[in-house]
Amino acid sequence: MTVGDAASPGRHASEMREVFFWTLRRSECYAAGRMRVRASNPDPYRDALLRRVVRRARLGFGVFLACVAISTLFEVLRFPERRVWMAGFAAGFVLLVVLASAAIRRRRAWSVATLIVFVNVVGVAVNAYHVIVHASLPMCVWQLTALLGSAAVILPWGARSQAIACVGALVSYPLHLVAGTADPLVWSAGGTYLAAVSALSVFGASRFADYVRSGLRLTAQLSEREARLQSYFDLALVGTAILASDGGYIEVNDELCTMFGYARSELLHLSWRVLFLPADRAAFAALVRRMLSQADDPERREMRCVRKDGTILDAIVSVRGLPGAHGTIDHLMLVVQDITERRRAEAERERYLVQAEAARLRAEEASRAKDEFLATVSHELRTPLTPILAWANLLRKGALDLDKTTAALDAIEQSARTQAQLIEDLLDVARIVSGEWRLTLGLVDVTHVVRAALALVQPAADAKGLTIVAALPDGGIGVRGDADRLKQVVWNLVANAVKFTPPGGRVDVAATRGDSTAALVVRDTGEGIDPAFLPHVFERFRQADSSSTREQGGLGLGLAIVRALVELHGGSVRAESPGRHRGAVFTVTLPLAGASDRPAPALPQTATSVASLGGVHVLVVDDDPGSNAVVSALVTACGGEARTAASTSEALEIAGRWRPDVLVSDLAMPGEDGYALLRKLRARDEAFGRIPAIALTAYAGTADRRRSLAAGFAAYIAKPFDPSELAAAVRDAASRARPV
Repeated sequence: MTVGDAASPGRHASEMREVFFWTLRRSECYAAGRMRVRASNPDPYRDALLRRVVRRARLGFGVFLACVAISTLFEVLRFPERRVWMAGFAAGFVLLVVLASAAIRRRRAWSVATLIVFVNVVGVAVNAYHVIVHASLPMCVWQLTALLGSAAVILPWGARSQAIACVGALVSYPLHLVAGTADPLVWSAGGTYLAAVSALSVFGASRFADYVRSGLRLTAQLSEREARLQSYFDLALVGTAILASDGGYIEVNDELCTMFGYARSELLHLSWRVLFLPADRAAFAALVRRMLSQADDPERREMRCVRKDGTILDAIVSVRGLPGAHGTIDHLMLVVQDITERRRAEAERERYLVQAEAARLRAEEASRAKDEFLATVSHELRTPLTPILAWANLLRKGALDLDKTTAALDAIEQSARTQAQLIEDLLDVARIVSGEWRLTLGLVDVTHVVRAALALVQPAADAKGLTIVAALPDGGIGVRGDADRLKQVVWNLVANAVKFTPPGGRVDVAATRGDSTAALVVRDTGEGIDPAFLPHVFERFRQADSSSTREQGGLGLGLAIVRALVELHGGSVRAESPGRHRGAVFTVTLPLAGASDRPAPALPQTATSVASLGGVHVLVVDDDPGSNAVVSALVTACGGEARTAASTSEALEIAGRWRPDVLVSDLAMPGEDGYALLRKLRARDEAFGRIPAIALTAYAGTADRRRSLAAGFAAYIAKPFDPSELAAAVRDAASRARPV
């Protein structure tokens, strides 16, 4: 061997050491860099991985002790001269396992560090043992390979921990070359192999740790998703349940329990059938079978369910099949949405819509009736105006002889009375609507009222050739009522019968007494009432025939006034008719009078002559010249003296120079009305304060009458007025004002 040859192994070993330590430094730098990255980005699965390492450390220690036992037995049997060293190293390994296990149990946080130290110590010990006993280098490399490979496979501690665990074996490996127990070439080959094994173990440990970490990540995600889904299930605002294939409940949420009134423990022991009405169970069973047989989209059905207390629940039921562990549909998800309130609201809305539609139709019908009524009012008011204006024009021209003049005056008076009656009917309807009608109740004999009303209607009946037959008891029938208004009721009914009965017909009027009521029956042989119109015969603004071709005139308010007056008396009225052209029967029922009822005032008698006003001074105030002229003419014709004024100021000026005995004043006047005039006259002096005043106005409402009397007017007369009534009122007022 030459000198160069002798030096070459040493030079080669030096180069190998430099390569080894450079590789080691690179590994440490890489490990340090990974540690910095991990420090800045904490591993969320570090604790879980640590628990895995602790659990698998026991397996690692077991595998290591088993390998030590096998190696010890092999060494003792194969190389007896090594038994002392082998026994010592084996005892040291056992002691090392005991210490490492105790450290891991004491401080789990030290587990990874303890195991790294353990593997490094074992790697150094394996190299040292083989150097001491001059064992073959390949055997040592194989044992180190087993040590590092087992650590990478058993312990999921990652690439960094595995790299640090390889340091002991790699650092102590040059002992073989230093001690000269190995050929440099063999040592170099073994070192290269050991470095490759270390690199592979680091890579394998990295992959194993990543695998474990991905498993932990997947488990965490699944747990999170399961928790989220469970929260959705529990917190859902609709009833939700999981059904088994046999129809039992696997799981239910609180909303379903609340919806049906069951406790969770009760519902889990019941079948789905208890939640549905018997009529809907077959349809739901078919739906369940279909969902279990194929993975279709969910189906929704509106069904009727039953609560625990037996009440019915309207619901939308959704069902969907769910795959089980083997991938086949073996259970179902059931979702129940309570729509009872919605259904109730829809039904209520439909009811309101029907009512609104009916109200709209009634409003339209009422509007048409009012339009027709207004047209009728216009026609009926214009009709009597025609002869009034025509006869007045002829009288003004002086073109009539004495007989024609008398006929003209009669026609004008009759037309004016007809128009006044129309206006009175309109006012009565206004009183009905406003509730201003007030009755003067007392004991009234129905027979007297009927006779007075028949006396008013008899001329019209005679003109048409009708026969009026009255069947009245001799003893009389006492009821509690207002004589004037009851006469108006009878007059309206009989006049209506006369109007609709053809010439030669008959009208029967009968009054009877019952146990607690009196009945008045008006029967005619006239046109009768259409059965379709019979329910509306007492309604305002309604006429059986409101067309322009109708045979009878009038506003059609008489029967509405009759019903209102009868009801004010606490009675009732009804109409009956077999049909058209078969007559009609009207029956009024009134309560009999009690023993404590006092007689009502007697029916007023129509004045036959105009009162004398001789020597009476009358101040007439009205903004209408025509009204002033006719009142002044009436006073003058009755022997009195009249002065007229068109305003309050003019009246006060006249009263200052001419002392009136009676004031007749309109209420509604421009500027200052009749109330202001009366107040100013009363405020002048005591003499003017005693002058009686009469209100003569076109406002004919009950409220206007009460207001005028409360303001100090002695009498209230509505336009158009009866001359006799006004003359009598002036006479009475003047006589009361004169000193006795």
